[in-house]
Order: sequence, then structure tokens, then C-alpha cells
Amino acid sequence: MLACSSEHLAHLEEKVRGRPYHEAELWFAKITQVMARHHYGISMADLSLETGLDLHQLEAGALWITQLHHAPRSAARNRDAA
Repeated sequence: MLACSSEHLAHLEEKVRGRPYHEAELWFAKITQVMARHHYGISMADLSLETGLDLHQLEAGALWITQLHHAPRSAARNRDAA
């Protein structure tokens, strides 16, 4: 997210504070930070070492973004899109 003013930033912060938090979201952030430093790839073992996450957490973090973008839409959203 990007903010264009301090008021907009305050609005975005409040919006984020009010949503549910998932541990896998934090794990996804750690994974993406490490992977950004390794443009040519990184082994799972090294990714685990650099993130401090175990293999279960790595998998859950990777799945978090997939599930977020493939979550079923509500009936209202579907109706609005039509």
C-alpha cells in the first residue's frame, strides 16, 4: 500500500488494524524479504535458515497468498461484478 498524504496513511493504518491477522501472513512477508535478496533462487533449507521458519511454516506462508487471492467471493461481490 502507498499513501499520498499523512491523512491517507492514517486511514490506511486504521483499515489494516481492523482486519484479522494470520500468522501465515507474517511468514509470507519473511519469505518474500529473503527471496528478494536471492534473485536466482534459494534452496528450501537455506530459506528456512534465513527466515527462521520451519518447513511447515514456509509452506503455510507460501499458501497464504494463494488462498487470499483465490478465496471465494461473497454473493454480494459477485452480484456487484455482474
